[in-house]
Amino acid sequence: MKYPDEQVKILDRSYMLKDLLNFHKQFSSGLRLGGALDPGMINLNSISNLILCGMGGSAIGGDLLRSYLTDQIPIPLTVNREYTIPGWVNARTLAIISSYSGNTEETLSALSAAQLKKARIICLTTGGKLLSVARENNYPTLILPGGLPPRSALGYSFASLMGIFYRLNMISDPTEFDETTSYLEKEAQNLGNGVPAPENKAKMLALRLYKKIPSFLAPVRWLEAVALRFQGQLEENAKTLAFHSLIPEMCHNDLVGWAHLGELKKLLQPIFLIDRGLEPRLINRILCTKRIFSDNGLEPITLETRGESLLTRIFSLIQLADFTSFYLAILNGQDPTPIAVLDKLKETLSQFDSKEVI
Repeated sequence: MKYPDEQVKILDRSYMLKDLLNFHKQFSSGLRLGGALDPGMINLNSISNLILCGMGGSAIGGDLLRSYLTDQIPIPLTVNREYTIPGWVNARTLAIISSYSGNTEETLSALSAAQLKKARIICLTTGGKLLSVARENNYPTLILPGGLPPRSALGYSFASLMGIFYRLNMISDPTEFDETTSYLEKEAQNLGNGVPAPENKAKMLALRLYKKIPSFLAPVRWLEAVALRFQGQLEENAKTLAFHSLIPEMCHNDLVGWAHLGELKKLLQPIFLIDRGLEPRLINRILCTKRIFSDNGLEPITLETRGESLLTRIFSLIQLADFTSFYLAILNGQDPTPIAVLDKLKETLSQFDSKEVI
């Protein structure tokens, strides 16, 4: 199948490709924004734990931050995707409230709960009700650049969080940003629409995933967030159902289902995300799992990280996920930006009668 390059300009009516090509610029801007935030009375000595409350594209930056900084930050970080918050949240909790639009229902509910628990609060948003509440309460607030779908503002949200953590003395100077920014800028040119499919990794991967249901398999924590990003981008941009699982956990349950697919074998596509320096026992599990897949008539895809630093390696696959989801949207005859079914859900929720019974 030949990739339909000419369809990109026709279907990309909101110019998402331009945002993908300029994604690297969000890193330096986001880091400056986060580093310039005045945290007020919040400091490392005044907090015992961290919780980031957000949904979708406003939460994925927290997932990546948690997986990237687990060995660096001195206190626990939890990402919360619920209306409520855990019982352990208290006055020594720093609650980062992240909603790009500022009107996310679940996140605003979590904010109210954090206020009742007297948590320290920092807000990330472009406006909406969240900004109003933040100003009313004088919460430290980082106002992100607007005009993007939340999922396309990942560079801003992730880098600004890094800047905030640096400002709070939770992490050392984020020196890996220069390498990562340089890599993303150079690699974007290799993934642009002007590069034909045989040389364009994202287009080739999109062709392999066309009319398939991908399942991304991650063997380490810092690739778990990457797998989640792959899944979310394919679902929102390409309008394609996707899944993700963790190794070795999937070797204790999912693998049984993979061995008994029946007709689903034609649809499902396993994809292994691989980084260097993996635990030898993990490598053995991956190799054995691949063999089981092959013995059952499946052809696993392996995607390897690139770059030197951990941050660059993580975002090398994030970038591939973003471009692949874009090109798969074009193959599916879709404009990658609109998310009509989610807009319909919000409209339905606004008219919902809470007296109705499930």
